[in-house]
Amino acid sequence: MTAALASGLVLACTAGAAPTERFTRFPRSASINSSSDIPLTVDGEHFETLTTLVAGHWQIPIDGETVATPGNRDGIDSIGFSSTLPENVLGAYIYWPRRLYRMQRRCVHHVCKRVRRYVRSEVAEADVALSTAFPWNEGPAYPGPEQIDLPTVEFHELGHFHDPNRPHGHRCSGSPLTESLGYGEWWRSRSDWYEQYCTNTPSKPAMRTAASLTPGPIFARVVHPLPDRLLRTR
Repeated sequence: MTAALASGLVLACTAGAAPTERFTRFPRSASINSSSDIPLTVDGEHFETLTTLVAGHWQIPIDGETVATPGNRDGIDSIGFSSTLPENVLGAYIYWPRRLYRMQRRCVHHVCKRVRRYVRSEVAEADVALSTAFPWNEGPAYPGPEQIDLPTVEFHELGHFHDPNRPHGHRCSGSPLTESLGYGEWWRSRSDWYEQYCTNTPSKPAMRTAASLTPGPIFARVVHPLPDRLLRTR
């Protein structure tokens, strides 16, 4: 299975512009939930193999299996399926960030007071959730015109997990972090991707139907801000 997947999925990382706030600390490894909310069109063992392969391309260590549900703050950084995502969302990077401060003495015109000084921002916990509501193509074959490509969605969401500072890319950019993905579309590398209506797409689908002409479902970044944290004073 791994050899077959590897022959069809080659990741070529692309750069993205930095968002307003940068996270300097965030989870580096994750666990896979291959047993909860698995859609009928997805085999749990295949999902675990695929996720491990894609995570390896992003250099994300896999800590093993878990029964933790993505989207719940439970102390486990998990990758899996969820039935609670909004209707038109393929997958989501769900994260719990906080800003860290340190108290510092500041004097102006001989008047001194203690003020908070911003130190950094960090992601305390992060999950990757994939929707249960779509007809998935497991790969390594390309998706049919009535399917959503699971390898592409995993490349996208684990790209956010690898670096939460990377924003979504515009459609037709050739980035795995494209803002949406339609039925029958895919991204396997910068030289092997297809998005409807993109004149620069290097690959073409075998066939098209009315479903492939409709606007594609979107990707989401779901943030649950945590209270600011005060580090030791000085």
